[in-house]
This record gives sequence, structure tokens and C-alpha cells, in this order.
Amino acid sequence: MNRLTHPGIAGTLPTVAIFLTVVVAAYVISIAFVCVLFSRTLLRERSTQAVDTVALAPTHPEPSDTELSAVGKTA
Repeated sequence: MNRLTHPGIAGTLPTVAIFLTVVVAAYVISIAFVCVLFSRTLLRERSTQAVDTVALAPTHPEPSDTELSAVGKTA
């Protein structure tokens, strides 16, 4: 075998390193993408729950005129 025609492992190391770098970068980017989507979904659920809570909060009726006039009087 001639070294010019068969580079051996030294010739494949840069190729393997580039391949692994691309694979790891794609993996990290995909995990980040999933995290962003998940956090947006959670934020959307929380904001929807907050609106529902405000909409379902009990409303207190306005006091009537007799109740307001009774506040100043003592028994």
C-alpha cells in the first residue's frame, strides 16, 4: 500500500471531526428549538389561565344608597 493512495486514519480524522461537529450542532439547535416552543406554550397557557382567573373572579355588587347612609350612623 502506498501512503499517497491510502491516507489511513490521519486522512479521515478531519472528515470525522467535521461530521461530528455538524451532528452535535444540529442536535443542540434542535433541543433549543424544542425548548423555545415548549416555553412559548407554557407562557401562552399561563396567560390564558390568568385571563380566565380574572374573568371568573367574583364581582362585588355596588353598595346601595341605604347601605352607604347606614355606614355613618351608629346604633
